[in-house]
Amino acid sequence: MSSQVGGLRVYTETENGYEELPQQSTRYGAVASVIDLGLRVLETLDGRRSLVDIAIKAIKERREKNKHHLYGNRSLDEMSPWIDFFLTCLRSSFPDVYLMNMSGEGEAERYEWGDDMARYDPKSAVELHLNRTVIRTSIRPS
Repeated sequence: MSSQVGGLRVYTETENGYEELPQQSTRYGAVASVIDLGLRVLETLDGRRSLVDIAIKAIKERREKNKHHLYGNRSLDEMSPWIDFFLTCLRSSFPDVYLMNMSGEGEAERYEWGDDMARYDPKSAVELHLNRTVIRTSIRPS
């Protein structure tokens, strides 16, 4: 399966660390499909509106508490184009995904990447960990 998620790399846990899955593998295809579907939901009008609402609430709270945030003094009315930018970045340069033994279905590990939103690169900002058993059991033989 060819991924519609740019830059997607999927690794699986082995006895000696991690091994990258080939794009033609069933597990890679399952992960790519799930991520693509999730991005499609977020890219809908309702998905974008929800992300804008969440971002505005988070920035307001951080401003009220005088906590650092990346949005600076920008008007909250300008949030929508930044959400579009964020989604475009995710679609074109998705963070690396690691399939591993873990409790829960997944988690994101965030990294320090800078403080200029216009230079956001998901690959350097985060990696995604998914429960490999959940992925494996979601794949049914054809």
